[in-house]
Amino acid sequence: MIMSFMGTKMEEMDRDQYIADFVKACCLARETGAPILEVNFSCPNFGKEGLICNDIETSCDILEALHTAKGNTPLLVKIGYFPDDQKENLEKLLMIIKQYADGVSAINTIAAKVLNEKGEQALPGKSIRLSSGVCGHAIRWAGLEMVEKIMAYKNTQAWKDFVVIGVGGVTKVEDYLAYIRTGVNAVQSATGAMWKPGLAIDIRNEANK
Repeated sequence: MIMSFMGTKMEEMDRDQYIADFVKACCLARETGAPILEVNFSCPNFGKEGLICNDIETSCDILEALHTAKGNTPLLVKIGYFPDDQKENLEKLLMIIKQYADGVSAINTIAAKVLNEKGEQALPGKSIRLSSGVCGHAIRWAGLEMVEKIMAYKNTQAWKDFVVIGVGGVTKVEDYLAYIRTGVNAVQSATGAMWKPGLAIDIRNEANK
């Protein structure tokens, strides 16, 4: 069981209070007894500040604070998609994660406009729902691309104990196998498992052949 958590940004909060809320969430997560924690730096559906993982300085400050708060519990950091022109920032972030945590999971959903065949807002609700975190098969390419970049950098740095978890667009056995071939330590599925509750069983049966 991996317990995922994140801090909450309120309008009246200053930066220190925001970081303190991550620490509070981490401590509450530890109290559950979960053997592994995952801090979410990549939720696209929250706040106007953008993804935390794209702010290297803030990511560093939060992880430094969590390094003490997590105690001996392993900590993973969930990050979003970094395009090729953000390679330097991705590598900076990975260096920080290696310093303060035990590994990374990539990717989260990708924020995009969700339209129907008529070019109209597809998701119900106010206009703010025009853009949302897109998940499932549509982001498989991005998840695989990211873990390939991360694994390449991990191997360059010889980080043998740095955990990498692949996630994004895993909806069938073939998707799991594609991630495993990149060398990741484990593979996660969210949307795929919702639509197909037996997905993990199918994967296990294939792995045992």
